[in-house]
Amino acid sequence: MRILQVQGNSGFGGSEISTYLLSKGLKERGIEVVVVIQPGGPVTEELRQIGIKTYEIDLLNKWNFGSTFKLINVIKKDDVDIIHSHLRNADYHSYLSTIFHKKLPLITTIHDFLFLDKNGCVDSGLYTRIYKRILENNFEFIVTISESIRKDSLEKLNIKEDKLINIYNCIDTTMFNKFSDQDDKTWKAKINWDENYQYIGFIGRMTRQKGHLFYLKAFREVLKKHHRTKTVLIGDGPLKKEIDSLINRDDLLKNNVITLGYQRNFYALYKIFDVVVIPSLWEAFGRVALESLICGTPVVASCTGGLKEIINDGQNGYLFKPQDVADCADKICKVLKDRCLKDIMGQNGVKTVIEKYDLPRFISEHIKIYEKVML
Repeated sequence: MRILQVQGNSGFGGSEISTYLLSKGLKERGIEVVVVIQPGGPVTEELRQIGIKTYEIDLLNKWNFGSTFKLINVIKKDDVDIIHSHLRNADYHSYLSTIFHKKLPLITTIHDFLFLDKNGCVDSGLYTRIYKRILENNFEFIVTISESIRKDSLEKLNIKEDKLINIYNCIDTTMFNKFSDQDDKTWKAKINWDENYQYIGFIGRMTRQKGHLFYLKAFREVLKKHHRTKTVLIGDGPLKKEIDSLINRDDLLKNNVITLGYQRNFYALYKIFDVVVIPSLWEAFGRVALESLICGTPVVASCTGGLKEIINDGQNGYLFKPQDVADCADKICKVLKDRCLKDIMGQNGVKTVIEKYDLPRFISEHIKIYEKVML
């Protein structure tokens, strides 16, 4: 059985990490994997380093048939049995390859709420209606990454329920057991760590979805009760200038917000943070929550999407009403004021990830799907 993974993005976000972990895990189980990925990102080299054949093809233009035929050449050359695509543009080209070449089983993973634009509004344009038909009529199975996404997909697509299979995303827990004392010292130096302060982490691309502007209002409220608190923002994006401007205009924020920009391999910071906040307006899953929990750091998150499935309110963190400044600040303060509670939540968080979001389960559930379509 040879699986072609087609990844429509080039960064190192949730869908790309999932594709990497899935490909790596399948290879370790003795299943042949080939990957096609959008050019210019870090995942290509990481896949090649672990011995996975990886091609870069520009898939961003849905109607660039030149890209489709490059994909067909990979399918022919590597004689793949199943095509598993990730993200809309990859779904288009994977589907077109079965039209212009030979019919192969198609599987897709839905990594976000269907048909949303960048502002979280449903797009009902022509391309969306075409894409909807393609999903409904041409894919053997549609994998979702959370129950929230599965329910959303079931509402928006005219398909049988058994065609939708939820497989929770995962993390590779072994990555979080490798921190050295030097890693700890390095990151503490980067944030000018002070043992007399508590630290709130916020990891996320600077977009409207992730809720930075709302969170900074909540953080101001936190500072009224916990004066010796700083927040560390990790990430970059289109709202960076607006966020920086807001911080620089406000002395209270300017003195207590640390912005690190985009970072790779920052995971040792999770153990330095007292709490991690995820104030997303909507969130399909919430990989940052898993990364924080496996490091024993509680999470305070918006009660939305996949986050409300990961966070057991009061057990491994707290949930707050989306965009409710007072509720968000109050839940953060509950963690900051009670060291014993923080430790208990940290222990529960590690247990959550190991029991429900581990890599071996993730791989096994995908193999079951591949075996079904090969029957």
